[in-house]
Amino acid sequence: MGRYLNYPQPEKFPIAVKLLVREPGQDPVMADELREHEFSELILVVRGRAEHRVGMRYFPLEEGDVLIVHPGTVDSFSNLVDFEVVVVIYDASAPLPALEGANLPLIEFLYPRDGHEFDPLKPVLRIPVNDRALCENLVRRLSYETHRKRLGRNIMIPLMFTELVVYLARGDSTEEEKEQLWLVQPAVEYLHVHYRKPLDLKKLSQISGMSERSLFRHFQRTLGMSPNHYLWTIRIQKACELLKQTHSGIGEIALQCGFCDGNHLTKVFRSVTGTTPFQFRRECRTGTTFSFETP
Repeated sequence: MGRYLNYPQPEKFPIAVKLLVREPGQDPVMADELREHEFSELILVVRGRAEHRVGMRYFPLEEGDVLIVHPGTVDSFSNLVDFEVVVVIYDASAPLPALEGANLPLIEFLYPRDGHEFDPLKPVLRIPVNDRALCENLVRRLSYETHRKRLGRNIMIPLMFTELVVYLARGDSTEEEKEQLWLVQPAVEYLHVHYRKPLDLKKLSQISGMSERSLFRHFQRTLGMSPNHYLWTIRIQKACELLKQTHSGIGEIALQCGFCDGNHLTKVFRSVTGTTPFQFRRECRTGTTFSFETP
C-alpha cells in the first residue's frame, strides 16, 4: 500500500486517514502485498470480505470487522471479494487525554501499555449493523478535517476521533442497548426498504408500537441520531453507490434516492460526508483512493 498523503508529523496533529475504495475490476489494496507499519492503524472493514494474513497465519474478515495494527507488524490481505476498508492511522504513544482516562476495553488495544500484548491477526470487535453507516461517516468527516487546514482543525480532529472510538467501544455490550435496538429495529428495517419515500413518523411509530416522542428518544439513545438523520444516511449511502457505479446526473440520482432535487442532495451530502457529490464522483474515478484535497 502506498504512503499516506498526510502521515502524522511533529508539527501536525498525529492522526491521518486513508479511504480505500474498490473501483470496478480493481481492488483497494494489492492482494498479498506485504504492509509494514510505521504508525498504528485502526482499520474498519466497510464492505466485502477477505483474509487477513500475518506471517503464515490468516483469519477471515467480514463487513463490520475492526482491526488494530501497531508498528512492528507485517501483514497483508488476500482473497479479496468486493473488499473495502477505511483506515485511520494514529500515534499510539500519544493517547488523547479524553480517551486515556476512559474506562473502555478498546483503549487497551488502541494504546497498549508495556507488557500488554494481543493478536493483531484477529479483529478486536465487530461493529453492530446499525452503527456501521454512522462510523463510516465519522471517518469520512475525520478525513475531511485531516486533509484541510481549516480554522479549529486541532479541536475538531481529536473530538471526531474520540467520538469514533466511543461508538466502536460501545458495541452491543449491554442488555439495555440490545433491548433498545430491538425496539427500533422495525422502524430501521422499514426505512431501509422505503428510503425513497418522505419520512412518515406516524407510520414508523405504528410499526414500532410506540409514540412518536418515544420513537425519537429510542432512536437517539440507540443510534445516536433522529429518524430523519438516519434516513439521510441511508439515502447518502445509496447516492454514493450510484455516483460510483453509474453515469447518471446529480439531479437524476437525487430523485432515485428520495431527495427533492440535485441542490437538496448536494446540501445533505455535504453535511454528512464533508464533500459534494461531484467531488466524490471525481475522486472515485481518478484513482483507487477516495480522499479529499490534501493540505
